[in-house]
Amino acid sequence: MDAAHRIGVGLFAKRPRPGEVKTRLAPVLGASGAAGFARALLDDGVARFESLGARFELVFAPAEEQPWFAANYTGVTLRAQVGAGLAERLEHWFAHRPPGHPWAAVGSDAPWCDPARAAAAAELLAA
Repeated sequence: MDAAHRIGVGLFAKRPRPGEVKTRLAPVLGASGAAGFARALLDDGVARFESLGARFELVFAPAEEQPWFAANYTGVTLRAQVGAGLAERLEHWFAHRPPGHPWAAVGSDAPWCDPARAAAAAELLAA
């Protein structure tokens, strides 16, 4: 099994709501356009990592948006982000990963990251 298929990945995302995501792009794209762009990035990220099966989790915020994520990403393991800020949320998520393989956290707005790149990063960190 190659390294890309030994890695576990948590894709961190917020629900793509107008005015709440990609706000720096809103002056150019508008609030709805920025949210649409965020949704496209999220959809692409899920598509890139869902082949990892049980080693892929969509780690979403806010927690009360679980029904939206469940309706839009069926068959994907969902985890609500826990903590006050991103650092605390990442720390909590890493502390609760099952053993057996390395895990990497990826932002939903990182279109250049795929399982092979996440695995390479995890191997470098392990070394």
